[in-house]
Amino acid sequence: MAILLLSNCSSLWGQTKAEKQGWKLSMQSYIFHLFSVTESLDKSRELGLHYIEICPGQRMGEGFGDAVFGYNLTTEEQNRLKGLAKEKGTKIRSFLPILHERSKYITSNRLNY
Repeated sequence: MAILLLSNCSSLWGQTKAEKQGWKLSMQSYIFHLFSVTESLDKSRELGLHYIEICPGQRMGEGFGDAVFGYNLTTEEQNRLKGLAKEKGTKIRSFLPILHERSKYITSNRLNY
């Protein structure tokens, strides 16, 4: 039984089966929308995921004051978020677009990830 359990925990000692196949499994932060972005990074890492997609409007959390994720993050906040994600071994792969009131994508002032 112990051997079976250890064989399922291969990610502790190397790549997961998905990673060996070239898959980059990701999580969307909206799953944890009741939590902050910083907490979502922790939770994705607890699940063994290395990639995350962040949803606009989610509060940033500890160290970011009242900031919420979106196009209005300052360059300093963006850099702090990238550093925090790197510390946690997580890469921000994408983010959901914010729709303009006329249903057009906002193309200016994009986040630099």
